[in-house]
Amino acid sequence: MTFEQNSSVPGGHLVFCTSCGRRIMSTSENCPDCGARNLVAAANREEISDKSYAVAVTLCGIFGVFGIHHFYLRNYLHGLFDLALFLAGTFFFVKHRQFGGFASPQSGLQDGDFQVGGLYAVSEPHLSNDFYIAMALFGIDALHTALVFYRLIVEKQRDGHGRLVVARPPQR
Repeated sequence: MTFEQNSSVPGGHLVFCTSCGRRIMSTSENCPDCGARNLVAAANREEISDKSYAVAVTLCGIFGVFGIHHFYLRNYLHGLFDLALFLAGTFFFVKHRQFGGFASPQSGLQDGDFQVGGLYAVSEPHLSNDFYIAMALFGIDALHTALVFYRLIVEKQRDGHGRLVVARPPQR
């Protein structure tokens, strides 16, 4: 929609309908001719979340990879997604460390390998597929957290009810 100021219209300005092109008030819900939704009116009455901006940003910054901020904002599916990514990454990393990162006594020692205490270490440790899977999962989780953190900072993130999470001036 394009804006056009009209001082003869009391209390507002006129905009053009995106569907039919007719001039309508910026506060009208729909175009009276074609019934198309007025996007300017929808943007002007944007609902604001009752959740604290500071708490959401802090939770995302500190516990972002766990998805705690999503649970706080009532975005439960996003929270479960973040938590599942972290737990799956942890599972594959632990699996790599237990079974793929060290030589076992059954595999035998080769030239250059050594034993320290009860652990058998290889001179050239190999990285198993589990390690790469873990790093990919942690990477996806970190990227997702960074995106949500950015959206919170620029006040574009929504809570579970579709309302914007914004910093408000202090109430007096």
